[in-house]
Amino acid sequence: MNCIAPSNHGFHFNPIAGNCNLLDNNHAFHFLPRTIREAVRETTELFKLDVNLAMTVALGAASTACQNLVNVRCPGFDPSPCSLYLMLMGDSTSGKTIVRSRFFRAIEKVQAELKVQLADELEQYRAELEIWKDDKQRLSSEYSNPKCTPEEKARLRSQRLQHEKCRPSEPRLREFTFDNFNPEGLRDALIANRAISIVTAEGGPALKGRVFSSPALLASTWSGESRAEGLVNGNRRPVDPRLTIILMAQQYHLEEYMKNRGTDAFESGLLGRFLLATSMSGFEVDAQIVSDLHSEPKLELFNKRVEQILRNSLDKPNQFVELTLSRLAKFEWETYLKYVNRNFTSVGYSEQAKTFFKRVGEHTARLAGIFHYFEGASENEISQDAMNKAIKVVDFYLTNWLGFVSKFSPSVQQLSIAHGFKLLNWLRDAQEFPSRYPKLKLGVYTERDLRNYSNFRGKNQDLEMAIMSLQSQGVISVQWGSKGGKVIIFPAVHNQFPQFPSNV
Repeated sequence: MNCIAPSNHGFHFNPIAGNCNLLDNNHAFHFLPRTIREAVRETTELFKLDVNLAMTVALGAASTACQNLVNVRCPGFDPSPCSLYLMLMGDSTSGKTIVRSRFFRAIEKVQAELKVQLADELEQYRAELEIWKDDKQRLSSEYSNPKCTPEEKARLRSQRLQHEKCRPSEPRLREFTFDNFNPEGLRDALIANRAISIVTAEGGPALKGRVFSSPALLASTWSGESRAEGLVNGNRRPVDPRLTIILMAQQYHLEEYMKNRGTDAFESGLLGRFLLATSMSGFEVDAQIVSDLHSEPKLELFNKRVEQILRNSLDKPNQFVELTLSRLAKFEWETYLKYVNRNFTSVGYSEQAKTFFKRVGEHTARLAGIFHYFEGASENEISQDAMNKAIKVVDFYLTNWLGFVSKFSPSVQQLSIAHGFKLLNWLRDAQEFPSRYPKLKLGVYTERDLRNYSNFRGKNQDLEMAIMSLQSQGVISVQWGSKGGKVIIFPAVHNQFPQFPSNV
């Protein structure tokens, strides 16, 4: 299946084509920057895994590293984080543990070192705190001495105030990744760390949890918004929060979530902030045996770059590189947005589908920023090459998004077709087994008959849509009875006027 369709702006993935085969030459992973691409290829081939699984986790690891340092400014927008929300859907996601351990190796290494460092810092902190308390007690005793003169009291008061400002700060562990949260835990982790990632291989519990039951919270965090919460001890808010999400969920978990929370997730814009991909079943491979037999040089290069970026962010906390679009990158970006608007936004997709289209520009800019920075570019202007790569990868996710929306929020046209098929199945059943409907005349049904006996009972609007769909395709004929009611004839007849019931 050819998954690339030409446009007047190079090549774009055809949103009708669906997913491509594993390591197909047209797969989006071929357009990743070299360091990420080769690590994905190596891991996929060594462990016989689905490329979408490896690509999703690799992009999540790159986002986890870069979000600590990189802001992206698009024309007409304020600077925003480069953080990504990624979702992998599938009935089976074999190899999740293997892939996470490979692509998050450097992140876990740095985090483990920080834990060891924290133990030493805590020991130093406790010693300094004891000294600070002793000095506080001494100053307090001197201040309370009845023999203390007014001048000495003024001097001691100033020393006590200064001493309070010098209270040692308790060191805290800088954490990068978490498995899951409640809303309060997410807020506290963002306050403490500013930039974090939620990486969950078991999407079912996460989707049922309280964080995903608060889609507006996740939507605002993706945008880097700081929302204050009124608490007993005062308002608390994360400053300039950055959150990466990698959610791997089986199909039935996602279907359950969409049934219960889908409306809120669409209306809040949360789902439009996710890059969605589907996963095919992989093979169970013993990771230890593979590691013993094969080196992983491309993956080592990937993790070396992740580690370098993380250490830079630790050395320069709260200092961000602001990436803008170069002149040529801006041209490619604007041309792509026009392409999406012309081919998707203005067409008859549902409003829910358009929540992704409206954020295509931000998705593309964020990916381009990650690609540009991760590959070690020294300029603060995103290159045309990085932008073109990002455009092709976003096209792949656009394809998957359309498949997702067609299932959970179909357009009017898609609903019309689906309702038409549903009515057609009933008409065929009524024709093949007329004894099931003894009160109906074979092949000639009033609209009232269909409302009472067909599979559209109580769904008059859906029935009307189904009738119009089948009529437009010439599957049924629609005539009018003597009293103005509709009569449906199946199979369709042309230039014939059957005897209609007089009461229609």
